[in-house]
Amino acid sequence: MLKLKSTICGAIAALLLTSGVHAATITDNLGEFNFTGSSPFPSAVQIVGTFMFDIPAGDTILSASLTGTFGNSVNTSSSPFDIFGDGVFIGQCTAPAPCFTDGLDPFDFSVLNLADLADGELVLTVVQTNPFAIRLGATVLTINTLNDPVSAVPLPAALPLFASTLVGLSLMSRRRKSKIT
Repeated sequence: MLKLKSTICGAIAALLLTSGVHAATITDNLGEFNFTGSSPFPSAVQIVGTFMFDIPAGDTILSASLTGTFGNSVNTSSSPFDIFGDGVFIGQCTAPAPCFTDGLDPFDFSVLNLADLADGELVLTVVQTNPFAIRLGATVLTINTLNDPVSAVPLPAALPLFASTLVGLSLMSRRRKSKIT
């Protein structure tokens, strides 16, 4: 009986290892951004750039984030502003936060509206909320995906396959026992 259990466990492990489940990390970069400003405030939407990427067929987007710095090589701090991805608020720099007063303050914002990423692009925009220049260092979009082809098999089809595997292993075990006795 112990051999049967180990054989079944081995078959299950082999099935999982060969199932084709994989994860991917996709990144794209935008260069530095400078906007000297306008009034009244808040200013009109300014386009920082568009991230372009390919989501592999069948992958599910698990998470996405934007990283970079407030401030850049022109000036190490930035005017307060709001940042948007495809028109959805992502984050902001406010006065007197470190992004406004300190040099090259790093940021890491989560992109919460993951459905917006399915089209393979994310338009990054900002709205100036203070009369000083908006400065962003290089900005990186990181997307984490998962592809699980086994989960794409409908449950009614997966259960008979698994059951037939167990029956086959059980028959093999009985055949071995009958040869021994």
